[in-house]
Amino acid sequence: MPAVPAKPMVPSTPSMASDAVRARMVQRLAAQGISDPRVLDGRKLDEWLNYLMQSQGQDIFRMKGVLNLKDEDRRYVFHGVHMMFDGKLERPWGSTPRHNSLVFIGRKLDRKEIEAGFESCVI
Repeated sequence: MPAVPAKPMVPSTPSMASDAVRARMVQRLAAQGISDPRVLDGRKLDEWLNYLMQSQGQDIFRMKGVLNLKDEDRRYVFHGVHMMFDGKLERPWGSTPRHNSLVFIGRKLDRKEIEAGFESCVI
């Protein structure tokens, strides 16, 4: 019995994918960023990020940030993809001005809700 060649599961050329489908996907993507110098409460930040991942984790494709935590001389650096999250204290701030910088990339991101969550962590 001769072998039957397998059909490719992924389109072999970009033109095989629907331009309309691709356009809808791009329209739904959004990036929300926050840049703020105020000090954050680590416990409240942990609660907010956990809530955010539980409530919107499927819609958050990527998130990352550098944060200024109370009573901490080192930067807290985090990154996440959907429901996976990793964060740790890294190098000291030193002479670099302290600030918070966060970016969320995903679909159906509510800027006001993200800002309110961030504000709940500010001391």
